[in-house]
Amino acid sequence: MDTTTIDCKLPKYNNDFWTLEDKLGIARTGDHLAQLALDVPTPFTIGVIGKWGAGKTSILRRAFVTLGGQPLSQILSLGENKTEETAQANCNDWAYDSDKRPTPLEGWDEDLITLAKQSFCVWYSPWQHQYVDNPLISLLIEIIEQYKTQATKLEQKQPWHRDGKIAAVSRLNELLLKGPAYLFGFGAIVTGGEKITKAGKELWQHLQGSDLTELSQGQRFHIKFEDAIEALLSTLTDEKNETLNQDARLIIFIDDLDRCEDKVVVKLLESIKLYLNSRRCVFVFGMDDGAVLKALQHYWTDRSEDDNREYLEKLFQAHLPIPVPKRLQIQSFIEEQLKAHKFPDVTVMAEHISQLLEPNPRKIKNFLNSLCASWVLFEANNQPDDEGLFAQRFVLFHYLRLYHKSVWRLLERQPWALQVLTKVLTESRDEIRDLPEWVGNAEQRMLWEIFSRAFVHVLRQEADDEEKYRHLELDEAVRLSEQRIDRKRSDEYFISWYNEVISLDIKLPDNVLHLPIER
Repeated sequence: MDTTTIDCKLPKYNNDFWTLEDKLGIARTGDHLAQLALDVPTPFTIGVIGKWGAGKTSILRRAFVTLGGQPLSQILSLGENKTEETAQANCNDWAYDSDKRPTPLEGWDEDLITLAKQSFCVWYSPWQHQYVDNPLISLLIEIIEQYKTQATKLEQKQPWHRDGKIAAVSRLNELLLKGPAYLFGFGAIVTGGEKITKAGKELWQHLQGSDLTELSQGQRFHIKFEDAIEALLSTLTDEKNETLNQDARLIIFIDDLDRCEDKVVVKLLESIKLYLNSRRCVFVFGMDDGAVLKALQHYWTDRSEDDNREYLEKLFQAHLPIPVPKRLQIQSFIEEQLKAHKFPDVTVMAEHISQLLEPNPRKIKNFLNSLCASWVLFEANNQPDDEGLFAQRFVLFHYLRLYHKSVWRLLERQPWALQVLTKVLTESRDEIRDLPEWVGNAEQRMLWEIFSRAFVHVLRQEADDEEKYRHLELDEAVRLSEQRIDRKRSDEYFISWYNEVISLDIKLPDNVLHLPIER
């Protein structure tokens, strides 16, 4: 075993938190998104499209920070918490300054930078507010709170900003206070950490039975919103009486829409379409469009799939797909973490793992973190045998543990069953030997059937059962087909690699099976 000192800066584990770095080669999409948000005419809605774990949040965050966005501290998914100070430290070195970024921004002239500085970015995650009666309320609160933080910093540099800040916040607060008078269905309203006034509550209760769906009511709210945004943007100029850039805009980044309940998805999309589609606004959604379409179908059961798809096409004027991570950067990313855990032959291992896994950032991180944790727990790097060969087998067993749980459960309880699995996967004609005395032909045939079924999509190359997909909507059928293709590709590589390093005489090591390790 190579005992050279490992660089302590190498990441031992990688969390699933968004990042501004570009280890997987997809951040250029975030750079492009930042410029796109400034180039498009307003109003405009952009959909950043990607599967679960593809890196949508990191791409949105990179564009958000590039445009000068400064998020408040917030509770994040999986219980993570990132303080305002930490987020701000990351932001300060990125906004507008191409020299401090890993990838210099192309085409950013002074006019574009000036436009970015006179625009304002808001980060909104409806998933964290989905139990509010109407997501429009929580979105307005986020605009107010994030603007107040930014305006306070401007006020400290130039005191004349104070009057503009008060006027802008006053207009936005008016929308919250009098919103029930314009729109039906809000519920309890909270602003600035204080409950709405008693008069406001009484107004809301009085309007519960009113018909507030007339177009004129929505128009009134829309006009008030435009006035408030105009006042907000006017405070971002460098000089007191400077004319506001005619293209200055409010850019609202909306992430995790596809995590929300169906009614929240519909309410938010409808609110933006009807009331917030202002001439100064650009909306940027990060989402799995298939999941959003599915939410619309569940909510509007009387609409056809084509109707719902056309609804989304009308709402979004552009879609920006997230690219698949580059293979060489995936290998480099894997190699770094394997080095930190003293895996042998890391280059060879990284190449194998990059071929084995679907090129999805979240799945890659999950697999690596679990693999490295198991490697340390089982003290696998203390093997007396060929370390490189053992490490490859360890990865294959780990793949079974994660992606073929039913197969692995049988192997844990009956380690000798590995010989049956090997015979199935290698299609060997050799006889299985050294089995326990009680294991007869019936037990072997049962295991053979189970293992064959687990890998039938690879071993027998059977065609899909048409009946399985016939009753499904087209998008759902395509989604299931994609999953099958990804699984098939990974399992095919798994079997190919398995044939190279595992034979009938290989037994499962005790430490891999959670059995006590001899010291």
